Amino acid sequence: MSVLDTLNNSAWDGACAEDTKLAPLPPGNYKGVITDYNVKEVGDKCTPALEVQIDIVEGPQQGNRAWKTFWLTDKALPYVARDLKALGHPIAKASDVLHLKLEGTTVKFKFGVPKGKEQPEVLWLNLAMEGQEKAPAPGTKASEDAIPF
Repeated sequence: MSVLDTLNNSAWDGACAEDTKLAPLPPGNYKGVITDYNVKEVGDKCTPALEVQIDIVEGPQQGNRAWKTFWLTDKALPYVARDLKALGHPIAKASDVLHLKLEGTTVKFKFGVPKGKEQPEVLWLNLAMEGQEKAPAPGTKASEDAIPF
């Protein structure tokens, strides 16, 4: 079926989605819940990525959202493995990201502008536990056995 056929046969009734009027998320530390995630290819180079949606559950930004993209390249996978392990979802091989169950995971994260960039993004996230307010130390490396392949 072509795209035109799909659009012509759509059951959509013309109703618009609710306008939430959420303001851009200001830099800061937040607590949220992962409400959606998917693995897909991104950009012109079709780079594999795990995209995670986080809904903020506390404070004046409650109800707002942030997104974190984990790049699933050979170079990035040791860091992805470290971050997923910190979230309580360790992976042993790259294909394990296809079977993650992240929905409902409560996280703390920092939102801000990385050095040398203009757009804000989720800089780090950790499992939300008491006393866990800090980012991973700069230059922290995943252990060599984090991804045994």
